[in-house]
Amino acid sequence: YTEVAQIYGVTMTPTNSAGTVETNATYYFPHYIENRGNGTDKFTFTLDNITPEGWSAELIVDDNMNSVHEETETTTVPAFVYRAEEATYYFFLALTASSLEGQGSARVTVTTEVDDGPGFYGANGIFYGDDDLVSATDTATASISAAALSGLHIARDDSSGNITLTWEGGAADVYYIETTFEAAFYNTPEASSASIEAGNVTSPWTSSAISAQDGVTRYYRVTTTGSSSEGFAPETVGKFDAAVSVGLTMMSLPLIPNSSDLTEVIGTQVTGASNAFSADRVWKYNPAVQGEYDIAWLVGGVGPPYDGQWYTGNNPTTMSIEADEGFFLQIRAGHSATYITFVGQVSDTDRSINLAVGLNMVGTCFPITVALGDQGSDDSNLWESGATGANNSFSADRIWTYNVAVQGEYDIAWLVDNVSPTYNGLWYTGNNPTTMTLEPGKGYYIQIRSGHSGFTWDYNKLY
Repeated sequence: YTEVAQIYGVTMTPTNSAGTVETNATYYFPHYIENRGNGTDKFTFTLDNITPEGWSAELIVDDNMNSVHEETETTTVPAFVYRAEEATYYFFLALTASSLEGQGSARVTVTTEVDDGPGFYGANGIFYGDDDLVSATDTATASISAAALSGLHIARDDSSGNITLTWEGGAADVYYIETTFEAAFYNTPEASSASIEAGNVTSPWTSSAISAQDGVTRYYRVTTTGSSSEGFAPETVGKFDAAVSVGLTMMSLPLIPNSSDLTEVIGTQVTGASNAFSADRVWKYNPAVQGEYDIAWLVGGVGPPYDGQWYTGNNPTTMSIEADEGFFLQIRAGHSATYITFVGQVSDTDRSINLAVGLNMVGTCFPITVALGDQGSDDSNLWESGATGANNSFSADRIWTYNVAVQGEYDIAWLVDNVSPTYNGLWYTGNNPTTMTLEPGKGYYIQIRSGHSGFTWDYNKLY
């Protein structure tokens, strides 16, 4: 007879060793081993190098050996198994993400051992000598995708002044741009000029750097901690502080509000009273009855449940303030409010605003300053949308904005047309090119003259 020495070997095949997982979820990496020796051998499994802290891993038996994890497959792989020549064994490396890190990993090692080396068995039955060992190793890595973050929301608390962000998903790095949105966020934080206000924080998160009515304007985006190269979550939100004066200030919402109710848009940032003649008020122009306004006043000093509510006359108001609408905020003499904080989402679409003959009280919900008209594509688009100009200010459609420095007066610009290609489409104040622009937080009247036609203003996003 011929004696054949025992040989041994093992191969381990991962279907994939990298994946994307949501926070606090598990990614199942399929694996299988094959006995490449010429006899039945023992295969031992070890799982180690689980990083970072907070992530976890285990080995799960693939019962039906199809490399697709089923909910019913929960059996843990034993410490070792025996397999005959060319036999296989299927399992999953289950890697569970935490909510605090962007990437985790774990290492699985399978070792086969045989007793074919030199040595002998003693009288006690113990084998004395060296075992022959061979092993196969795979390290699996899972990353938390930035797409796992969504639903970014910003809120203002009028009692505490807190500005709080919430989002769906795990830990995030919070980026911001201050004062002006023109700096913009780019596709990835690395390319952006934004700054990090907080890193590796979970929802809800309250800023310690800013508060309501402090005069600071900031725009926010978030990206998954440790995965900044994958880009920001979709939404951009902002906290915009608009200056107000005692008297009337013509305003609009520079952001899309979370709610259009006055209790959310303005809340208790102004001073209430027990009657409409002493309380701070909001005025909205009524285009159906030209020259009239709908008015709401803030209740204060009465007691619960009335304090903090907005009323029209003696009843809770039905007034709301939407994006693209203008309104007056009236601060009574003796009251104080230097800033009003608006919060909401930055518009990521063009706007369509219906304008009728007469006065239309409007605003710009874009967080950038826009030229009225420069005969180009980067202006208000009013002329191109259908505004009617003329060769004089008495016949042309006009834009009015309230002059807070001289209460009761307006700055006015009129649309030039039917003059020459050099001037048609420009806006003038008196006989000179206007310096008026559409600014976030400010309100405007667009006046369409009698005999002209109403139109839909296609107000294009320029960022």
